[in-house]
Formats: sequence, C-alpha cells, structure tokens
Amino acid sequence: MEKVLKFTKLNMLKKGMLAVILSLSMAMALPMVSHATTVTTSVYSITSGTYYYYVRKSGSSTELGVMKLSSSSTAVKNTFTASVKCENVTVYVRDNTSVDYASKSDSLAANKSITASKTITNYVKTYGYCSVTY
Repeated sequence: MEKVLKFTKLNMLKKGMLAVILSLSMAMALPMVSHATTVTTSVYSITSGTYYYYVRKSGSSTELGVMKLSSSSTAVKNTFTASVKCENVTVYVRDNTSVDYASKSDSLAANKSITASKTITNYVKTYGYCSVTY
C-alpha cells in the first residue's frame, strides 16, 4: 500500500511539473507571435509617363517598397518593388475605359517585383493602387 501511495504522489508531482513547464513555455511564446498589418494606398492616376509612390509601414517612415504606375500606347502597368520581405502584395491597374482592375498578388522577398498590366485602346488615363501585407 505504501508503494502505491508513493508511486501515485510521484506521478502527480511529475504531471504538475509538466503542466507548469508547458504553461510557462506557452506564455513565453505568445508575445513572439506577430500579427500581420496591411497597408493599402490611395488610388493614383496619371495621364502620361510614370509615377512613383513610396509605400511605408503604417504610422512609420520605414519603407516597404516602391509602386510604379506607368502607361504606354498599348498598355497600363502597376509594378511594386519590395524594399523588405512582404507577406503579400497585390497591385491593381486599369485605364479610363474600364471600371475593372487587372490585379496580381504574390509574396515578395526584398528587391523582388510584381507587375499587373492591362492592354488598352483609346488611352486617356491610368489608375492604380496596391495593398501590402508585412
């Protein structure tokens, strides 16, 4: 009987210590979980040439990358080049003849680019914006 009681107390002690260790390890890991933040630019428009817009972290001067809105006689383009690793980037572009945006999404490493483009006719204006999750 004495052996059974000692064995039971020892098991309870082990289980209690395991519970404390697991609780502590989970509590320490919780603050390390980061929550993604998304920045979406305003819609910008150009009538010709190229427009560069620096996309920055929300509430910060830290640059996420550069959005380049451009047009030619045959296409409109919106290119985002990441300055840092971005979880997800979506670029949108359209011309004046359509309300539908062409878009493209991907995760980007630093110095990598993504481009959305749309073939056009009767060009007057280019509209574009981007959304960056970091």
